[in-house]
Amino acid sequence: MITRLYRSLFSALALVALVGSGTLCPVSAMASVFRWDIITADSQGNPIPGGQATALADNVSGSIASITLTGSGTFDTSDDDSANITGGGTYVVRGFPEGSIQSSGTYKVTRLLHFEPTPVISGTTILGGLVVLAIKYSDGSKGVLVVNCAINAPPQVTEGVNATKGTVDYWSIQGGFTVFHTGTAF
Repeated sequence: MITRLYRSLFSALALVALVGSGTLCPVSAMASVFRWDIITADSQGNPIPGGQATALADNVSGSIASITLTGSGTFDTSDDDSANITGGGTYVVRGFPEGSIQSSGTYKVTRLLHFEPTPVISGTTILGGLVVLAIKYSDGSKGVLVVNCAINAPPQVTEGVNATKGTVDYWSIQGGFTVFHTGTAF
């Protein structure tokens, strides 16, 4: 119930920002450096880093687990140099629905795999899109983080994150908000 309320609130705020902004900047007018954040909202409803996002994994035997992530980072789409990518955060893997912690730690982004941006909201640095990032967990396992932001995106775009960790695919987005910014320095 609370997650739905937050999703509705964030969607309403994003819609107000889009409607109030007039026009949208085309993708071609954007810089090549971007920041991604898993966010929360301040008391005025403005997006700020520091949120959490959760996704579920299940298998044919009915076993379910969740991964909850925090994080942020930057990437440069103008070259393939891993030195131009930053970011990471924390993770907690839990049994679901009982919530027992199965593992936890940190993760680091190691490479940009793919990025599809939406147009920038005019007069801001905010945009939506989808980024796929290679990550390495503090326990040595590797995976992929997919950050989805539905701002100015087609209706089928989801909001939140999904991830893999080793052989487990946490594919079902359960909650959390994300945002992208464009610029040259963050």
